[in-house]
Amino acid sequence: MRTLRKTAREHAECVSHSFGDVRRFLVRTRCTSLNRMLFTIGDGKASVVVSVAWVAFRTRAQTRQFQDLMDVHATGDIAPLGGELIGAAGIQFSGHNYDSRLDRTRTVLTVAETETLTGEFSADDLDTVAEIAALLPRP
Repeated sequence: MRTLRKTAREHAECVSHSFGDVRRFLVRTRCTSLNRMLFTIGDGKASVVVSVAWVAFRTRAQTRQFQDLMDVHATGDIAPLGGELIGAAGIQFSGHNYDSRLDRTRTVLTVAETETLTGEFSADDLDTVAEIAALLPRP
């Protein structure tokens, strides 16, 4: 697999880029920064779209509370960048192929989600891609 297309954005706030219970949490507990990236990887026959967000907070406790919320399916999310930026217009993330990781300072949570763009991938394959993406360093 190799990276096919990629785009990234940095934001000073998180609320406008979130929804659901996640947004309500971010209204009460402001993040200090948000970086989002969207990219596709593929092998020439099939491809996966990957959304990664790095959400920073002032304290470890805030970051851990945020992770506890994010790790529950259907509680909301950080909105991914638009798929049209990388030739994946209309892509919808289900939240089923997901992983999150705290960075070494424990004040930044990396959230990664994946979906099949073309071809076929098993849920295990998509989960593995999300696990690897959650290890990516913050841009």
